[in-house]
Amino acid sequence: MVFVFRLMNLTWEVSPFIKFIATGIPALVVSYLKSEYLIRRRPPLAVLSAVGVHIALCILDLRRTALSHQILDRQSLFNTIIPAEARPVALLQ
Repeated sequence: MVFVFRLMNLTWEVSPFIKFIATGIPALVVSYLKSEYLIRRRPPLAVLSAVGVHIALCILDLRRTALSHQILDRQSLFNTIIPAEARPVALLQ
């Protein structure tokens, strides 16, 4: 849910805080409505819809949405902040 709402506001040139609010609140509302009206009242339909959404995501491939090119265009900027050859560091050893 959060990823879908995040993709919807990718082109906004506003504060990250506003994007967080614009993504978080709808995701919470949709999640609550799904749990209240779909999962509790019709469990088989909830399972069927979850499988259907998973299949749709596999078929439609969200990585190739109309906005994904913007993420790829920023890859050089990301690599200046976090070098491509950087390796994760273990926090606990």
